[in-house]
Amino acid sequence: MSGDAGRMTAPLVPLTIGVIGHRNLRSDAVAAITSSIRDVLVSYRDRFPLTPILLLSSLAQGADQLAVEACQGLESVRLIGILPLAVDDYELDFPESGDLDEFRRCLASCESVVLADDLMASTSRVLSDPAPPAESARDMAYQRCARFISDQSHVLIAVWDGDPPEFPGGTSDTIHYRLASAERLTDDGRTSLWPAETGVLIHIPAARPARDSDTTDLIFATAGASLPRLIDEDFQQQQWNETIQDPHADRIEFLNQRSRVGGLSRGPLSVTQSIMNLADAQASIHQVQYRRRAASVVLAGVCTLVLLHFEQSFTQRWLIGPAVIAVSATGVLWFRLTRTNAKDKFQQSRALAEGARVQSAWLAAGVRACPSDYYLEGQPDTSWIRRTMRSAWLADRIGSQAIQSPWPAANEWIQSQLDYFEGSSDRAGAIARNRIKARKYRLLTRAGVVLALLGMAIDALRFITGDGSATTASDLGQVAWEVGLATAAASAAYGHLLAFDEIDRQYTFAATTYRRGLSDLARLRGHDLTPYRIQAIVELVGLEALRESGSWLALNRDRSVRPI
Repeated sequence: MSGDAGRMTAPLVPLTIGVIGHRNLRSDAVAAITSSIRDVLVSYRDRFPLTPILLLSSLAQGADQLAVEACQGLESVRLIGILPLAVDDYELDFPESGDLDEFRRCLASCESVVLADDLMASTSRVLSDPAPPAESARDMAYQRCARFISDQSHVLIAVWDGDPPEFPGGTSDTIHYRLASAERLTDDGRTSLWPAETGVLIHIPAARPARDSDTTDLIFATAGASLPRLIDEDFQQQQWNETIQDPHADRIEFLNQRSRVGGLSRGPLSVTQSIMNLADAQASIHQVQYRRRAASVVLAGVCTLVLLHFEQSFTQRWLIGPAVIAVSATGVLWFRLTRTNAKDKFQQSRALAEGARVQSAWLAAGVRACPSDYYLEGQPDTSWIRRTMRSAWLADRIGSQAIQSPWPAANEWIQSQLDYFEGSSDRAGAIARNRIKARKYRLLTRAGVVLALLGMAIDALRFITGDGSATTASDLGQVAWEVGLATAAASAAYGHLLAFDEIDRQYTFAATTYRRGLSDLARLRGHDLTPYRIQAIVELVGLEALRESGSWLALNRDRSVRPI
C-alpha cells in the first residue's frame, strides 16, 4: 500500500454567495439577469480558483430560479437550496403545474436542500422588529429564510427594482436589513452594539411587469448606507476583477492555498477541523518566528553593552567600530520587531484556531448556534476570522447528520481540553510547561541581579579602603555588575515579550472553565442526559472559551490607540 493510501485531501473553506430577488420579472429581462448572475459567479471562480463556492437560493420563482440556471456547468459551484418551509408546504406557492415542475427541477439540481429554521439557533437573531399581529407565520418564515441567506452569504446578489420595502421577507426588506448599521437583535431583544459584517452586496437592476423603467434608482431608508456594487448593461468583467477588492475572499483563498500546500490529512475531516489544524500549524510557525526575532534583539543589546564596556575599560579604540555596528543592529532589529506582522499573524492564527476548536465541538455535540455570532466582536481586522468560521460552519452544518447522543462528543472535548491545560498521566499540561519556562527566566533575572550587586560591592572596595591595589578587583567588579545588569534586563525583557504571566492567567482561567463544565456533565450523567441539557453545557463552556480568547487577543495585540 502506498504512503498516501487511506489519506484524503483536507476539505476547503467555501465562499458563500446568496441570491435574492423579485419573483415577477419581465420576460425580456430574464436572459440579461441570468447572464449577470453568471458573470458574478464566473468572476469569483476565476479570481479565487482554489475556493469552492456555495450558491444559496430559496428556489422561488423569478430571480431565485434564474440563479439555478446561471450556475449550471460551473465547476466548483455547489447549489444549496435554503427553503423557508418544508417541501410539501412550500410547493403550495407553485399552484400552476408548470411552475411546480420547474421548482422540482431546481430542487433536483441542488446538491443539498435544507430548511432555514433547522439551521438557525433562534429566530430572534434574524428579526429586526417584532412581527405585527396581522403578519402570518408563513410571512415570518419567508423573512427568516431571506435574512438567513443574507447573514450566511459573504456575497449577496440582489435582483431588485429599487423600490422601498413592501412586505416582510421581500427583496427590498432583506436589502435594508443587510445594509442597516445596527439592526441585529440579541436573544434578549436588545440592540447589538456591534453590527455584523455584511460582506459584498451586488445589485442587478430588475425590470418588473407594469412598472416604470426608471425605478432602478437605489432608494435606502438607512442614513449613511453604502451603495451596493452595480451590475448593468455597462458591466465589464475585466474591469470588475481589477477594481473590486474583496479582502475576506483573499484570506479564504490563502487558507485554501496553505491547506493544499500542507498536503494530505489522515481520516475524514470537517471543514472546521481542517482550518483548526491549519491555523494551529500557522500559529506555531509565526510564534517561533516572533520569539526568534525577540531573542535576536535581546542578544544584540547584550553584545552592545559588552562592547561598550570593553572599549571604555581597556581603551581599545578599535572596539568603537564593532560597538557602533552592534548599536545599529540592535536598533534595526528592534524596529523590525515592532513593525513586523509575525506577532499579529501568530495572534490571528491562534484566534482562528481557538474559534474553530469551539466550533468543531459545537458541531459534534449538535449545538445549533454559530460561534462567530459571539466571537471577536468590535475588534479591528478580525472580521475575516468570523467570516471564515461562518463559511466553514455552514458547509459542515449542511453535510452533518442528526446527533443522536451528544454526551460522548461533549465529554471528549471538555476532557481533552482539561488534559491539555492541566496535564494527564503521560504528559505535563500547558500550565506547568509555561510556569517552568517562566521560572527559568525569573531565575536568570535574579542571578543577574545578584551578580550585579556583588560586582557593585567589589567595585566599591577601592573607595572604601582607598588602596590602589584594589584596582584589579574593582575592574572585575565593574565587569560583574555590568554583565549582571545586562543579563537581568535581557531576561526580564524577553520574559515580558513572551507574556508568561498573562498566559498563566489565561491558561488557569481556561482550565477552571473546563473543569466546571466536566463537573456539570458528570452531574447530568446520573440524572438527565437529554440532548438539550448537554448541548447547553457545551455551549456555555464554549462561550467562556470564546470570551477568553477574544480578551487575550484584544489585550496583547500591538496596535495604535484608535476607536473600534
